[in-house]
Amino acid sequence: MKKELLALSTAALLMSCGGEAPESTDAPVDTTQTEVSTDVPEEDPQTGSFGATITPDGAITPAELMAQMEEQETMNTKLQATINECCKKKGCWMDVDMGNGMAMKVTFKDYGFFVPKNADGNLAIMEGVAYWDTISVDMLRHYEEDGLATDLDSLAREAAIKEIHERITEPELQLAFEATGVMIEENK
Repeated sequence: MKKELLALSTAALLMSCGGEAPESTDAPVDTTQTEVSTDVPEEDPQTGSFGATITPDGAITPAELMAQMEEQETMNTKLQATINECCKKKGCWMDVDMGNGMAMKVTFKDYGFFVPKNADGNLAIMEGVAYWDTISVDMLRHYEEDGLATDLDSLAREAAIKEIHERITEPELQLAFEATGVMIEENK
């Protein structure tokens, strides 16, 4: 019942916000942007700072985030998690390990910065807004297609896309994160 109410309220909130992450009433997040190119070449290093300048101080774990989000729809926070996968086309999103067999999608405020496409496996510290989001079938498929290896030949890519479309048939309620700044460090 809680998930149904949460899904309905999230859907209504997303419609009223034009599909963007809802604003939180928690403490404000520093949105001062550093000069960052939105084009991150593949040869760029796997680590660095992207978007607003942040520090690792006060970052919580995925388990702490999950516990805090049980009673909230949105929350301004700083999170430290391992990157499972980055968008292989542009670096315009990343999936981080939530430690429970699940991943959380991280996008970047106003599409204002990207992260290296080769940062998989590294540690990310991100600041921004965590929120519950109902991800449409089309968007779920889009994310899966973005994650396909870039070296697939056309037949293999076509087969993989067909499999994605057959497998993904329902929207999903997921915890998501819109980052204003990200630090990526080597995972030790």
